[in-house]
Amino acid sequence: MITTDRSAWQTVMIATGSLIAGLSVSFFASTVSSAASIPASGSHLTGRASTGTNLPSDIVGVTAGPGVGNFWLAGADGGVFSSGGAQFEGSLPELDVHTSDIVGIAADSDGGGYWLAGADGGVFSFGSAPFDGSLPQLGLHVSDIVDIAQSNSASGKGYLLVGADGGVFSFGGASYEGSLPGSNVRVSDIVAIAATADGRGYWLVGADGGVFAFGNAQFKGSIPGLGIHSSRIVGMASAPDEGGYWLVGADGGVFAFGDAPFDGSIPAAVQTGAAAPVSNIVGMAVNPNGQGYLLVDADSHVTGFCGEC
Repeated sequence: MITTDRSAWQTVMIATGSLIAGLSVSFFASTVSSAASIPASGSHLTGRASTGTNLPSDIVGVTAGPGVGNFWLAGADGGVFSSGGAQFEGSLPELDVHTSDIVGIAADSDGGGYWLAGADGGVFSFGSAPFDGSLPQLGLHVSDIVDIAQSNSASGKGYLLVGADGGVFSFGGASYEGSLPGSNVRVSDIVAIAATADGRGYWLVGADGGVFAFGNAQFKGSIPGLGIHSSRIVGMASAPDEGGYWLVGADGGVFAFGDAPFDGSIPAAVQTGAAAPVSNIVGMAVNPNGQGYLLVDADSHVTGFCGEC
């Protein structure tokens, strides 16, 4: 079931670090007091070199850090930008690695590191995130990987890669539970993957909002199932209790399914004059406690919605 209730909002500026300046996070909540409790002040940004108020405009993904409102952003060149309790653990430019095809970032479950994934299935690990393999290392040549997701199981930490055709590749402790090509489903517009908390299932989402569930991941609905026609879905996140998930569009529209709560969207905020329209949202992340979510656009602007923080 999708709900649409929301009311007050508050904008919070993140304190800037020495390398990046001017990144703002807008938090929206059901009450102003709960918005004010989000620990945004004193946050620090660091990562790829930048000067003045020039912000990166090649952001491709966001992943939540420990606590509420903390996150990492990743650029297409592998630059990483951290905020608050999400500690900077390294980036590709810092390693003098030159690329322009990074497609996603995923946080280690302990909050001490992250992985970056390239369109060719290359994986780069930082901090506590272990390197458990990549597609080039396996001798597989692809160019259509679109996302990476952290996935732990009883056998340990791991991660999943997904291609635009719905092909899924598992590494480390991540469990392979099937793929679209393996199910004889032919698509070319998969945009994101999200794993269940226990690592025994995952969801894929297409640009039209179609959702595909594998393993113990429960199908809770899709945008086509609501009779809504879209081609602009760009990201997905799962609820920690595995009972639901969120989809986000390029305009910041959010669709909540199952028990995933709807805490607001950018179009809803635009209607009240609280936000300006956008068209370049690239992804979303959910706070580890499942309360609230973050939307990020390609220009490094992060918007948070939290009804129970």
